[in-house]
Order: sequence, then structure tokens, then C-alpha cells
Amino acid sequence: MHSMKPTLLKRVLKTIRYAGLFGALIGLLPAVALAAPPAPIDPASPAARSINNLHTITLVIATIVFLIVCGLLIYSLVRFRRRSDNDPEPDQNFHGNTTLEVIWTVIPVGILATLLVLTYQTMQDTNPNRPTQMTVRVVGKQWLWEVQYPDRGIKLTGEMRVPVNTDVKVEITSQDVIHSFWIPQMGGKKDAVPGYLTTTWFRADRLGTFHGQCAEYCGLAHSQMPLELVVLDQASFDLWAEATAAKQANASAQGEILFGTAGCVGCHAINGQGGQIGPELTRIYVDKGPEYIHESIVNPNALIAPNCPTGACPAGVMPQDFEERLTEDDINSIIEYLKAVAEAAQ
Repeated sequence: MHSMKPTLLKRVLKTIRYAGLFGALIGLLPAVALAAPPAPIDPASPAARSINNLHTITLVIATIVFLIVCGLLIYSLVRFRRRSDNDPEPDQNFHGNTTLEVIWTVIPVGILATLLVLTYQTMQDTNPNRPTQMTVRVVGKQWLWEVQYPDRGIKLTGEMRVPVNTDVKVEITSQDVIHSFWIPQMGGKKDAVPGYLTTTWFRADRLGTFHGQCAEYCGLAHSQMPLELVVLDQASFDLWAEATAAKQANASAQGEILFGTAGCVGCHAINGQGGQIGPELTRIYVDKGPEYIHESIVNPNALIAPNCPTGACPAGVMPQDFEERLTEDDINSIIEYLKAVAEAAQ
């Protein structure tokens, strides 16, 4: 009968050892996931830093509580286990300890009250209703981000540029389905909802490029909907903004912008870069001509290409409302852009 004691203890210790190894492996998963960009644990703005601090404090408190509870549970299992069939049943006639009951009531209330105060402070730090120095509008589309600078007449696709140490208000909406705007190192997520304008803000406090991604499953090419934030010094930003505004006045350049903002780049590739749903368009101008391109835009089901990257091109995938959304000048600008692309490829 006594020989069972070390055997049972070994089993308990072995179980604890394997549980610890499993917990360590599980704990490594978020560490590995968060180590690569985009990295929310490496904040580069006050709002993101406030969110990260709240997360860290909550994680530390939760870990301490978890270890205490598990430690007491394991201690009780080992210390008060029934060692043999001859051991008497534990006495069930006992009363609680008032001091302990007060302690384990006051401590959780104190923890929750602390987290409440910290959460409220974080909400104030991330509140978008605050004075800002510039406004950028972001429109989610299947499957790209259109970034607009209303005060400068600039439109970008999949990229945002801002000056360092500048409070930026971001107005967010969607053209089609619900998307989610998220640059982890700048702050929390904000949904892009059709017909509704949501806002957030950030102040990038260091130079560099920061990666974002649509965080709401929005269809076939959801994973191909990144957003790059480039933070420049003020002088470099002003030079870039002036040059970009002048460039976008050019018809071919305007066509390149429309190719992105109208959603073409979400399905079609140019020189191997872009969507992989519709056919490659690098040589479409020289192979088919401007009339074919025009007809394909305004009446896409009339001229369905035989081959797409994933097989035969299906009907009804390309939007049917380009004739309503794009002016004739817009369509001609896109044709001019595809002409320039084809000429450069020869």
C-alpha cells in the first residue's frame, strides 16, 4: 500500500511537467506571431502605446491570478489527496474563514476597479474627437484601400503618407462591404462601413514604414488588401505632396490612380503586380486596342477573356456599374495609362 505513494507523486509531477511544456509552447505562439510586422507590441504613436500598456498590465494581472489559482489547485491535489482506502473521509463540518473571504473579495474588486480606471484613460487617449492638424480619408474597396487628401487633391492606392509628429484624423468608410482599417503600430481597429463615416486618429512619433491590413474578412482577395503607412519628416512630406499633386494632374497619371481607386488593381495585374483574379493587362492596349478596353469597362460581360490566372474567366465577376461610376474622361485616362504601360513594356 505504501508503494503507491511515490508512484502517484511521480504521476502528478509528470503531469505538471507536460502541462508546463504545453503551456510554454502555447505561450510562444503569440510571441512568434507578434514578433513580425505589423507588431502591435512595438507602438509608434501615443494611442497605440496607450492600448499596448493596457494590454500589458491586463496580461500581467491575469497571469499572476492564473498562476496563484493553479498553484493552489495543484498544492491541494497533492497535499490533501487520499493516500489509501483506509484514510477517513474529510470532516465536512467546518465554517469559512472571515479574513480569507474578505481578502479574496477585496482583491478582485480592487483589480477590476484599477482596470476600469486604466480602460477609461485608454479610451480618452484614443478618442477621435480631438483637434488634429490634418485630415485623411480612407475608402475600403474590394480589394484595396483608397487614400484621399481632400486639402491637397491627392489620391493614393494602398499607401498613406504623413509627416512625423503630426496629429492625423482618419475618416473611414467603404464603397461595398464592411472592411476594417488597422495599422497596429498606430492604434486600434476601425470598421469601414458602407454609407457610414467612422473616425480615428494617430500621431506617428518616428520615421519609417508601418504595415497595415484589412482586419475584416471581406471576400475573395481579403488577404491581398494591405495598407502601407510611410512617415516622413515635414520637409520631405511637403515636397512629396507638391510633386504628387502636380503628377496627378497628368492624364496618364490620373488613369494610373483610377486604375487603383476604381478597383481594377484588385483583380488585374500590371507587370506581375496586382490582383490575380482577372487577366494580366500589361499588353492589353497593343493586343486588343483602345476600343476593346473601353467596351470591356462599360460592358464587361460582352467581352469575356478566355483565360484568367485561376482558369477560365467567369462572367459577372467584374463590376457592372463602371459606366455609372466613371466619366468618359475617367475611362479615357485609364486607357491612356494602359497605353503608357504597354509602350513601356515593349
